[in-house]
Amino acid sequence: MAKSIWLAPNGDQLQAFADLMAAGKVKAIVGATFPFSAQGVYDAHALSETHHAKGKIVISFK
Repeated sequence: MAKSIWLAPNGDQLQAFADLMAAGKVKAIVGATFPFSAQGVYDAHALSETHHAKGKIVISFK
């Protein structure tokens, strides 16, 4: 069963979430990665607006 949680900007909650990720109990699913450029940000935003993106949309600074 999948559950979702919403984190407010709270240091204790964020640390608990980071610990779960480090332990492999929670994994982020990356659906699409775009470069940090005007076109990349535009494309990422366009995908977000479709409401059909699977996983997280990532802007890469590499």
